[in-house]
Amino acid sequence: MKRYIIASLLLIGIAVQAQTVLLEEKVDSVYKKSSYGINSTHYVHMYIDFGFVFGAEEVTKFGNTNSFGLGMRYKLRINNHLATGIDLASIYSNINFPTHGNVKKDKYYFMDLEYNWFIRTNLGMRGSIMGKFIDIGVFGKSNYFSSIYTKIEDDFEDYSTLVYSKEDLKYIETFNYGLLLRVGWNQIVFFSKYRLSNLLKPNVTGNYRDIPRWTIGIQIGLHR
Repeated sequence: MKRYIIASLLLIGIAVQAQTVLLEEKVDSVYKKSSYGINSTHYVHMYIDFGFVFGAEEVTKFGNTNSFGLGMRYKLRINNHLATGIDLASIYSNINFPTHGNVKKDKYYFMDLEYNWFIRTNLGMRGSIMGKFIDIGVFGKSNYFSSIYTKIEDDFEDYSTLVYSKEDLKYIETFNYGLLLRVGWNQIVFFSKYRLSNLLKPNVTGNYRDIPRWTIGIQIGLHR
């Protein structure tokens, strides 16, 4: 958790530095539109990401199986209707499995650095706001922390609750990738992501529980 907080704070610091240049401008006799701004050539902003992780084959607790992230997005305007860009985000995932008997909690924890590339189609009039848009793109993730957490309650001889965790799981792939789709209106963005790659290494498939491939959720853009 400490690693996740530190990574999030670093992203905020980078974004603040990236935006401060927008406040400085020299007045000229002829007005010239800035290259930096919400619908100008370049724009950078932060966003908050929350999603639900699920799949058709992997049985998990829907709702309690989720992800939370803090990211930074760069958008490059191509013309009035098209743009492209990249994202960089720190993502924390909590994968809850159904419990049985004395097992009260059984879950995976993951922390990933996610990077996306997207093509954006702008819809309708926008002015000085982000407006309506559709993004299609790809994502990659580099895992920098993984663990299993288990909690068992029973009438043990010296205690009543047994809690243990295993960290830095060697059977988890350190890199995975997939496709993404986003539909946005100003600060609100609904997204879906599908992981194409396997998260478990080939030599352990069948020995450990797999992770669902779908994530759907909402992003809140930290801009006007």
